[in-house]
Amino acid sequence: MIDKLNAVHSFTVMPKDCNFNRNPDNGKTDILFGGKLLYEIDYAGAKVSRRSTYEVDCDTIVTASIDKINFEKSAYIGDIVTMEASIKSFGRSSIQIRVKVKRESVKGKIEQICSANMTFVAMKDGKPTKHNLNFEKLSD
Repeated sequence: MIDKLNAVHSFTVMPKDCNFNRNPDNGKTDILFGGKLLYEIDYAGAKVSRRSTYEVDCDTIVTASIDKINFEKSAYIGDIVTMEASIKSFGRSSIQIRVKVKRESVKGKIEQICSANMTFVAMKDGKPTKHNLNFEKLSD
């Protein structure tokens, strides 16, 4: 059975993901670029929002907003970055999702590096549409 309330998304930080940030400790570009992380956070949120709308009569579900994100810690080349996305609440046409982001270092240390609150909106014919979703309906 598919979990329609949660999703996990992960990737390994590669050199191409770091080419904008210089590490002040060694002068190398080995720190994950924040824009790459935002891109991946959006994917994590999209996974859980898509799963929740499998039975909804809508054309698509779109990212409406991402709240303030504080990049608390860095991720580096070779780290595995994992995002856990969970539905927080439902609006008429919107779904609020919380994404928690952790990094696993090449030595196995795991720590949270940031989190975000996102809003996705169900769309039909280019306009927001009512989705009739709730936690009880998606838990079945």
